[in-house]
Amino acid sequence: CTAHDVTELRAVERLKEKFLSIVSHDLRAPITSIGISFHLLTEGKRGKLPEKMTTALERAEGSLSTLTVLVNELLDLDKLEAGKMALNSSVVNARDICAKTRDTLLGLAESADISLVASDIDCSLWADELRLTQALTNLVSNAIKFSPKGSTVRIAVELSKDVAELQVIDQGPGVPDSEKSHVFDKFKQTSVKSNLKGKSSGIGLAIVRAIAEAHNGSAGVADAPGGGSIFYLRIPRLSSSPESDA
Repeated sequence: CTAHDVTELRAVERLKEKFLSIVSHDLRAPITSIGISFHLLTEGKRGKLPEKMTTALERAEGSLSTLTVLVNELLDLDKLEAGKMALNSSVVNARDICAKTRDTLLGLAESADISLVASDIDCSLWADELRLTQALTNLVSNAIKFSPKGSTVRIAVELSKDVAELQVIDQGPGVPDSEKSHVFDKFKQTSVKSNLKGKSSGIGLAIVRAIAEAHNGSAGVADAPGGGSIFYLRIPRLSSSPESDA
């Protein structure tokens, strides 16, 4: 691969990222407008609709919600990668983050016949609670998608002197060794098939890594003992934060 080829590849990558950024920003306004229109129609604000039309609108509204999530993920990733997303950090407890994530995804887990349990280990972190919860939620929802019925997904916390490792442990098929090194890359998808309907955007895990790195941490995946995967976030503990050293 010549220097010219590398330069050309980088230029193409920058162009692609710029295109995604522009598209995601330009889509947000019309999506919001369409969503408001759907809401007015389904709520009968523009007159009573036939039942079949109401059902069709509700399905369209669901698809629009999926598109909204995708656009928001693209915007989040764009800001994180550009270093333009300011973290609203404060003292947060790992136990609270785990509990909040579990409560948010309990319905999804139950619908997939999966048990979801969360750690109650008490550990203070200096972090953006909203973003850290977003990252952990992405990991747990991903684990649920690839876990067999009747299995358990555990949200655990492992502590070392300076780092808290938030783990999501599943009993699924695991990630092939050949894919572990790039599973957190943008738009990369594992060859393992999901047990739930719907296609992944390939953005969720990239956001997880970007959020971890914004906290001076890291994200990774390892094999779980007995089968399955351990996806983890390594975040500096409170004693390691800049504010605590001041």
